[in-house]
Amino acid sequence: MGDSMDLIHALQQENDFYKQLLFNIPADIAIFDTDHKYVYVNKLALSKGDTRHWIIGKDDFEYCAEFNKPIELAINRRSYFTEALAEGIQVEFEEVNKDKQGHQVCNLRKFFPVRDQNGHHDFVIGYGINITNIRNREKLQIEREKDFRHLIDAMEQLVIVCTHDGALTYANPMWKETAGMHSKNVFERIKSSGDHFLENFTSYAATEKYAHSNKVAWLLDMQKNKVRLSYHFTKFTDYNTNKLHVAVFFTNITDIIRAEQEHKKAERTARRLSQLKSNFINLVSHELRTPLSIILSSAEILEMQAANQFQNTPIAASKYLNRITHQVDKMTKLLTDFLLISKIESGNLALQLSSCNVVSIIHKVAAESFMPYKDGRSIIVTTKGVRKTQIADSNMLQMIFENLLSNACKYSSDKPAPKAQIRFQKNKWTLLVVDAGIGMPEKYKREIFTAFVRGSNVGGIEGTGLGLMLVHYLVQQHLGQIHIKSTIHKGTAILISFPYNRFE
Repeated sequence: MGDSMDLIHALQQENDFYKQLLFNIPADIAIFDTDHKYVYVNKLALSKGDTRHWIIGKDDFEYCAEFNKPIELAINRRSYFTEALAEGIQVEFEEVNKDKQGHQVCNLRKFFPVRDQNGHHDFVIGYGINITNIRNREKLQIEREKDFRHLIDAMEQLVIVCTHDGALTYANPMWKETAGMHSKNVFERIKSSGDHFLENFTSYAATEKYAHSNKVAWLLDMQKNKVRLSYHFTKFTDYNTNKLHVAVFFTNITDIIRAEQEHKKAERTARRLSQLKSNFINLVSHELRTPLSIILSSAEILEMQAANQFQNTPIAASKYLNRITHQVDKMTKLLTDFLLISKIESGNLALQLSSCNVVSIIHKVAAESFMPYKDGRSIIVTTKGVRKTQIADSNMLQMIFENLLSNACKYSSDKPAPKAQIRFQKNKWTLLVVDAGIGMPEKYKREIFTAFVRGSNVGGIEGTGLGLMLVHYLVQQHLGQIHIKSTIHKGTAILISFPYNRFE
């Protein structure tokens, strides 16, 4: 008898313990029979003791009627309760009510059916957790995300979000306006030298570190223009999918790079103009001073002869008159070249087209000045192919021929006479001028068509550095091309070619 009493006492203590545990557990706890009648309710489910006592044996329909609750609450709970019993599984749902102050309260509720030893449903445990704070934080997070999205949408930067493998999940309006919206892998759109963008993206997604310090990429915009971009990454986990994403912020630096390029170009131009100015001053001081000195001294000698100061030693006046004439011609040509350069730079040198016999023009130029040249050599001029009359500016062609033949003779002193050949081909005619002279230094070849620039090996050979610049410009005016091959101490070959009658 004593052992039975001890057992009953122990069971009572255990029962009281579990009741106290259920009573104070921080969740709504209710136990129902299979007819959805309340068997037990803890303090958090119903705080008032008389209400807890009253509800035992009643269902939610009676509860709603007694306490003026919406009948939909009972209908909704009965639906989930029936589902839990029918399926034999735990069923959960959210329930939104209002507290005494009228504030919205969110509860996550669950029904869990419990079976007896024979597998029959014995009762159903219902419990709920107040998730109001969680839902409020979620709403706040959603609002913040909306605000952040609006901020990103309004940015002038190009912003995209993509998965770790480059699949595009978001693009702001500036990206869409610039690059359009493409479902393809983003790495197919964004280019960079050495695939630095791809390597940086992959590295950052894994380690939040960049593989390369060079963070410049480019893409083609909607008009197929190249857009230069600097970029940086931000890694985050998507709230809804719990997947890793990377946001890429691009800054359009096309205008900055263009401005830098223009600035560098302007600096190069300024240096070139400064060099041209220096070359021009050196040219003028040398090329004009020497003729003027010769003219002055020749005139003084003629003046002294006129004053009978050389009665005992008569001189040949024609020698000094020839010097004066030659130097005046030289200065006239120099000033003519200056005038041509001025017209070229101002865009005022226009073609005066007419029907031309190019063979006759070159023979005329050769006969007047180069047959023979002042050193006694005569240029050899030949023609190949069927001659054709061309539409061109005869004066410009004459200047081209004069400059090329003059250079060939001038820079090949004491060498075999230069050769010139006009060849009429199927679609063009060409002029080839070859000499065995001093040749051009490699550095000079890169600047050969720049005004006032002369090779470092010209020594005392007269020249202005304007001839080949004029030739190049005049050839271009006739839609032609010029090619030069030159070797130091071996000579120079210049080939110019013109299309047939392009101006007709």
